[in-house]
Amino acid sequence: MSIPFYISLFLLFIVVLRFLVAFFNFLTRPVLPFGKPVGFPLVSVLIPARDEEQNIGKLLSGIIKQTYWNIEVIVYDDQSIDKTSVIVEEFSSADNRISLLKSNGLPKGWLGKNHACHVLAQSAKGDYLLFLDADVMVSPHFIENAVYYAQRKRIVLLSMFPRQELQSLGEKLVVPSMNWILLSLLFLRLVRWSKRRSLAAANGQMMMFDAKVYRDNQWHEQVKSSPVEDISI
Repeated sequence: MSIPFYISLFLLFIVVLRFLVAFFNFLTRPVLPFGKPVGFPLVSVLIPARDEEQNIGKLLSGIIKQTYWNIEVIVYDDQSIDKTSVIVEEFSSADNRISLLKSNGLPKGWLGKNHACHVLAQSAKGDYLLFLDADVMVSPHFIENAVYYAQRKRIVLLSMFPRQELQSLGEKLVVPSMNWILLSLLFLRLVRWSKRRSLAAANGQMMMFDAKVYRDNQWHEQVKSSPVEDISI
């Protein structure tokens, strides 16, 4: 048998293996369960935002409708040139749980989102730090269920993959391929149980940390120049 035959056989094996991994992840995908947290600890909802006037109002509307009441919401406006700050200030005037921070510039050696998250964490007072991208939308029980699950499983970092709503052609082409790359390479069920870095993954759209563990490690400062801070953390 020729070398091209063996190469083709190897490539076929890789393709089949990746389909099996993706199928396993589909069958065993964890879903955030409903439940009541113990004690309702303070959750700091931390939102880095830049030119997000189309999205930030939708996210804040979803947050103030949460069944989980013990929250503080801090938005970091990273030098937006649109009405992001104006929208946040309108929400803040109606709900004193919401506050706005404005960027004073990016220090040397930092990437923008990493620095924004670091500053947000320094200002937070919560027992949990919930980082959300500004273009995320949340269901009414989201925070309550996330805290319940983190308490029940004793998780110090909870990250989730939200359902993607794709609008532009570019999003429809790029986002599914990015998800496919991850979901066909990594057994998600093994992430929590393995200490191997090669089996670690997180999604920067939504990461919730135990605040004490975060403060002890200063995660975003450790990865301040990483373009994929979620995976690096």
